[in-house]
Amino acid sequence: GPTTQKLKRDEIVSYINQAGKVRFDEAINDQFKFPNDFSKEAFEEYLKVSGIVTHAATQDVLISLSVAQEEESRLKFTNAGVLFLAKDPQFFFPESYITAVKYKTNERFSILDKKDFKGSPITQIEQTLAFIFRHMNIEPTISMAGSHLGARTDIYEYSPVAIREAIVNAVVHRDYLYDSSHIYVHMFPDYIEIENPGGLYRGLSLEDLGKRSVRRNRLIADLLH
Repeated sequence: GPTTQKLKRDEIVSYINQAGKVRFDEAINDQFKFPNDFSKEAFEEYLKVSGIVTHAATQDVLISLSVAQEEESRLKFTNAGVLFLAKDPQFFFPESYITAVKYKTNERFSILDKKDFKGSPITQIEQTLAFIFRHMNIEPTISMAGSHLGARTDIYEYSPVAIREAIVNAVVHRDYLYDSSHIYVHMFPDYIEIENPGGLYRGLSLEDLGKRSVRRNRLIADLLH
């Protein structure tokens, strides 16, 4: 119309991000200094969990994983590399963690247990799952027929596969440029609610959910694949 309205800082950042011109996970982090901020232990754990067996030099592996690139004889890390392989990822990204809460009732003030899970995304995912399974109802059943007579089977309140997928999706698809909140997992008596910062990614509608796959953070998704 006839008026001009200035965008606020966060709106500008969101606009550029939604346009796909800047991807958080693929951007170089100039604050991270290799090897001072690099965690060799996190790197070795990632290779182990990922099933990567190699005799190549560490720097070559980092570059092949796209978590770092060589510039002027120096190794510079992407934001994804910082999240996965920094000694203290939350020093660089204070809101990059998960808070899990177990409630006695469906009211959020009736807290029975609450934990913050920090470190790399892999550590956060595994510790959050352990928290959920610890507070989840599990019903043991004994088979009374066939060749499995007497065999014990545990029936989980929620599908472990579905819960893992939901937590991984929250980590992969959250908006890391939004630095005013982090991921929350709320466990109520009869349902679980997972919140992650960031709305639907550009080009995706509510009707598309379950039909189309759009990755907000491509490199983080690849590293967790």
